[in-house]
Amino acid sequence: MVAALTPSMFIASLLNPPIMITFSLFSGVTIPRPLMPAFWRVWLSPLDPMSRLVAGMLSTELHGLQIQCAPNEFSIFNTPLNQTCYEYSATYLQTAIGYIANPNATSNCEYCELHTGDGYLSTLEFTWSARWMNLGIFAAFIGSNLLILALAARFLNYAKR
Repeated sequence: MVAALTPSMFIASLLNPPIMITFSLFSGVTIPRPLMPAFWRVWLSPLDPMSRLVAGMLSTELHGLQIQCAPNEFSIFNTPLNQTCYEYSATYLQTAIGYIANPNATSNCEYCELHTGDGYLSTLEFTWSARWMNLGIFAAFIGSNLLILALAARFLNYAKR
């Protein structure tokens, strides 16, 4: 689309990298959506076609995936006397996306940050239920690019060098 709308390939080659870098940065992976500055999160992230592609691919791949932490990935903590790991962390676990590997232990509690792939998706604000919407928006982006390309090639008719 950029190449069709610009008068020369040189100008297109100057415009395309900043556009692609911006799309990549605000796709929700390089900078997770909750950490984006509000100005960019409100308008650019929802309009970014790369965010739709990434959200659709990640949600399809990670939905329902059970995560088991390796021994070196656990966060270790100790409980007050006479409390099990689960008793001590029960309130926290009601809203946490991770799990306690040894809930009946009374010391060296092992907490894994994630339990399922959906937990990771929630940190990026991607959801399984929006996968078809994301595909549709990405397909509309591709279709609009092809339409603009065809119209620009027909009506602008720049002599490309």
